Amino acid sequence: MTDQRPDILFLVLDTQRADRLSCYGYDQPTSPNLDAIAAEGSRFKQAVAAAQWTVPSHASMFTGLYPSEHGLLQSYSVMSADCATLAERLRDGGYFTAGFCNNPLVGVINNGLRRGFTSFLNYSGLLTSRPNQAGSSPGVVGR
Repeated sequence: MTDQRPDILFLVLDTQRADRLSCYGYDQPTSPNLDAIAAEGSRFKQAVAAAQWTVPSHASMFTGLYPSEHGLLQSYSVMSADCATLAERLRDGGYFTAGFCNNPLVGVINNGLRRGFTSFLNYSGLLTSRPNQAGSSPGVVGR
């Protein structure tokens, strides 16, 4: 019997402006790969963050709880083990869960946001970061 569960891609771009993505109407071809993903998946016209910064906002996306419920409010906070994450639920349901991150607040600090991922890679420092050089690194782009 084949597995009929759908593949799930939960893509989070911290501080990405929708008005600079082609799939949201920007008139420049800034996001061809994201446009292709958006054409096949769910895209939200109106989304509101649960908090004003990365750590509590990600914890809310990963748990479905408000910051006052999950308690991950500061960079040094640790999320309670009682707060199940989406990755934990998917893993427990038989999915292989993988996280890829370039933000130390999500991928390095042991605050609970990595819980449930079978594999987790923080690639901070593996790729050079140069403003206005997106797409110019051979070997990363053009695969």
